[in-house]
Amino acid sequence: MNPLAPFVDLLAPRDCLGCEAPSDQPGALLCRACTVEQPLLPRSFAAPSPLAWAMGLGPYQGPLGALVRTGKYRPDPRVFDQLARWMQIAFRDRLPRADAVVAVPVPARRRLRRGFDQGQLLAHALAGALNLPLLPALTRARAAEQAGRFGRARSAGARGSFRARGVLPPRLILVDDVCTTGATASACGDELLAHGARSVGFVCVAAAAL
Repeated sequence: MNPLAPFVDLLAPRDCLGCEAPSDQPGALLCRACTVEQPLLPRSFAAPSPLAWAMGLGPYQGPLGALVRTGKYRPDPRVFDQLARWMQIAFRDRLPRADAVVAVPVPARRRLRRGFDQGQLLAHALAGALNLPLLPALTRARAAEQAGRFGRARSAGARGSFRARGVLPPRLILVDDVCTTGATASACGDELLAHGARSVGFVCVAAAAL
C-alpha cells in the first residue's frame, strides 16, 4: 500500500472507482450513479460444480468488479475493508445454514506483494456477521497464476493448487473476491468435500455469471 495514499485522498478529490468519473460523494468509493447501480442485495448464480449453491453481490463487469480490480492491483486494502462491510450487510441472515467459513487462500508471493490477503479480509467479515468460526482449512499447494487465463487453461491451473487440512464440519461457506470461470471455487470445493465436508456453498463479491 502507498503510505501517502490517505494524504492524497485528503488533498485531492477521489474519482469513482466504478466508472472513474469525478466523485460526487466525498470519501465514498463509488459515485451516486454507481451506488444506485449496485444495490446491496445477495444474488444467486449457477454454482460451479461441486458447490451446493453460490451467491454474489453483483456482476464482475460492473462497479463491483472495478472495485475488486482496483483494490488488488493498486493495491489498496481500504477497498476490501469497504467491500467486507457491504458483504456483512448484504449476507447477514440471508445464506443457507452453515457450520464455518473458509477463505480461498491467496498465494504467499501475492500476499507479500500486496501486503494483505483480500480473501481473508472478506471471509473474516462474513464469519463475524454470521457468528461462525473462520477455519484455516485450505492452503496453497502451488501458486498457479490465474489472471489472464481462460476456459480449460484456467481449470487446469486451479486443479491441484489447494490442499485441505484439519477436521472439517459438515457445512462450509467458501469465500473469494470474484468468480469468473469458477475454476478456483470448483478446485477448492473438490478438496473440501474430499476431506470430510458434506456441503460447500460459495460467496463472492462479484461474479461473471451475474
